[in-house]
Amino acid sequence: MVAPVLDEWEFQLADDGQLMGGGLTYDVDTVDGLDMPEFRVIEQDRDGSDGSYVFAGFTKSRSVAINGFIRFDESDPFTTIDALKANWQPTTTALPLYFRPRGRAQRVVFGYPLGIRYTLDNQFNHGYVPFQAQLLCEDPRIYDSSALKIGPVGLASTTGGRVYPKIYPHAYGTTATGGTFSVTNQGNTYAFPTILIDGAGTTPIITNVTLSTTMRFNIVLALGDQLTIDTALRTVKFNGADRIDVLQGVEFIKLAPGVNDFVFSAQNFTASGQATVLWRNAYR
Repeated sequence: MVAPVLDEWEFQLADDGQLMGGGLTYDVDTVDGLDMPEFRVIEQDRDGSDGSYVFAGFTKSRSVAINGFIRFDESDPFTTIDALKANWQPTTTALPLYFRPRGRAQRVVFGYPLGIRYTLDNQFNHGYVPFQAQLLCEDPRIYDSSALKIGPVGLASTTGGRVYPKIYPHAYGTTATGGTFSVTNQGNTYAFPTILIDGAGTTPIITNVTLSTTMRFNIVLALGDQLTIDTALRTVKFNGADRIDVLQGVEFIKLAPGVNDFVFSAQNFTASGQATVLWRNAYR
């Protein structure tokens, strides 16, 4: 599937979903839930003094509600209504909700549709009915609509000895040579990339030098093998099979807002060993 290209004030659930927006069959009036998501707040009273201790460093899931009017042919109203209901029926996987506010590039959230709500009243007899479409996003981040990619990046060339997390000369920008590269998250919050590591190589290591975070995999990759690391879902797959056991440690790499410098290395150098990073700019 290919993401749609929306005009201002248009919305669409899934790559092939029903287009919603001003003046369309599914006219959008207001949208709730694309502002800051609700924060998780932990509060504990201070013993022996006024006030309390507060921790509010994380957000809850994001709930989005699209409110508008369905316009339809009075001779066949339910065909139009049923098409929107089919688009927003519950799913077992999160779907993309694409949207383009006025004055801003197209963005996307990923969530589970919770159906369509509407009321049959006197307006129904005049060819339109108000509706609400609901979406629940376990990932509260808003992303740019287009995914970004850097790579494949070859392994850092070493001649033995110990592998350190930074290789010199250190590279900046968006090009990659010798195992060093940079990934830029142009959003305002942490993004969680998908990393592909292709063989051959022994004990591949990828490090976000900016955040001092290293992922080391205790595995031997032959030519044609691939590790897929989804840092958002915290999964590691070897040729499609779950292999979280090969990850040494429990920390997963993330992308801070701005430039993130990376190093890709392994215990042995091979010309075919390479890494690819895919991500979207992320926003609160």
